[in-house]
Amino acid sequence: MATTTATTEQPSASGPRLTAAYTSPTNDPFTLDADPLPSASSLEPSTQQKSAHLAALRAAATKMQDDINAHLTQRMDEDNKRAAAVANKDGKQADEAVEEDNYGEEVVDEED
Repeated sequence: MATTTATTEQPSASGPRLTAAYTSPTNDPFTLDADPLPSASSLEPSTQQKSAHLAALRAAATKMQDDINAHLTQRMDEDNKRAAAVANKDGKQADEAVEEDNYGEEVVDEED
């Protein structure tokens, strides 16, 4: 089973940073880092500072989700090409719609 974990690292000199790590038993892992997030300049940040931080976090999370989806779509395409090459080698044609619907799922062939 593949997993994606997103965390906000502790503040560094450049501020807190959103990071996502993806692992899978069948593919190489990857890690994505967002740009540093703005941090509050005091121990008790104002409402405006909190709002700015949350807005930046939301934007970073949305961008990171887009980046994760792009990586996973690329991997799905690579997996489909490998499966099609194997199927064509065996004299079978891959039904791409069925392959996409069942991607990542264990499929048991139904016998009539």
